[in-house]
Amino acid sequence: MKLFAIVVICWCLTFSLSTQAEAQWQVEAIEFGEMPDELSKNINGTLKPLLNQPFSQSLENKLLSQTERALQALGYYHANITLSRVEQSSTLKIEAEIGEPIRWKSIQIEIKGEANKDSFLQKVLSSIPIKANDIVNHDNYEQTKSVLESSLISKGYFDFKWLTHRLEIHKQKKLCGS
Repeated sequence: MKLFAIVVICWCLTFSLSTQAEAQWQVEAIEFGEMPDELSKNINGTLKPLLNQPFSQSLENKLLSQTERALQALGYYHANITLSRVEQSSTLKIEAEIGEPIRWKSIQIEIKGEANKDSFLQKVLSSIPIKANDIVNHDNYEQTKSVLESSLISKGYFDFKWLTHRLEIHKQKKLCGS
């Protein structure tokens, strides 16, 4: 009976130590499967603050959700993401089947009041960085809003306000509207 108790205790200690050793590794580097550079750079930049932390289920969940957000920011809303540890290293490998990107179906920008007749603002509207059929890029959407706001202010329309502004993603149709 004592021998059985000692074996069980040794097994428990061994299991406990191996579990702790596995949990002790830190994600020090990220490696990517095959994907466009723009996507891997965006993911890498997003995940950089999560490096050098002990790997855990919580960290894995953060890594997955942040990877998903980084892909969505560049129009990829249908990605299947897998994380795996590169054998005998502290490198995390991220692979993603990115699927088809979401594209702008329509962009609707309406200026009301006096500013509607301003030729400078009409030129600004014609040169905004988002166009129908382009892949959705959240930075371009924010840049468009910023350009419009600064253009309105520079022309003296200090009392302007957004009546609505939204980025509508239709995942099933793989389209976006504004």
